Amino acid sequence: MTALPLQELDALLKTSKTVLLTPHIGPDGDALGAMLAFYHGVRKAYPHLELHPVMTGRLPEVYRFLP
Repeated sequence: MTALPLQELDALLKTSKTVLLTPHIGPDGDALGAMLAFYHGVRKAYPHLELHPVMTGRLPEVYRFLP
């Protein structure tokens, strides 16, 4: 998988309406924290976007305090 240059990501987010955010399977604290940080950063920078943070499976008890 190749990362998008920031200019391409910016252009994509500016022209998108809906974005699905998801961590990897069996997420750990780093994955969940990164997803939440990206969610809040994108929500602030691109207020027109409809964001959907989604996680499959069961959230480990230790992370239940996260919003």
